[in-house]
Amino acid sequence: MVAQSHRDAFILVMLLAASSGCEKKPVESASWSTLIGAWAETGGVRRYAFGPDNTFTMTIAPGGCDGGRGSLIVSTGTWSVDGNLLVMKVKTSSDPILGGSTMTDQVVERSGEQLVLRSSVATCSGQLVRLVRR
Repeated sequence: MVAQSHRDAFILVMLLAASSGCEKKPVESASWSTLIGAWAETGGVRRYAFGPDNTFTMTIAPGGCDGGRGSLIVSTGTWSVDGNLLVMKVKTSSDPILGGSTMTDQVVERSGEQLVLRSSVATCSGQLVRLVRR
């Protein structure tokens, strides 16, 4: 029991040390309206449509790290921004694993024509997703 407690404390200290040493410059939150519209991954696996009412539709074609199930995945839900994180709460999905989940992707780069996300999807965790406006 004591060893478990020490291990947990060590892990907590390491996480705090790692996060405090690297200051991440958050993406400015002034104009997230540039996110509204249709986006497609270069390479064509993922497509997103972000609505002005904070709803989204995401389609994932077969292939890539999160499209390996062999059929088109369609998910819908709501989106919001928290600092430099894009939070997508999935309400419905043709993939039962995604249904009811929350994806929290880090926004690495954002402009009017390009959006780069660090994926939080388990099978793609940490990979960069490069999207262009459609």
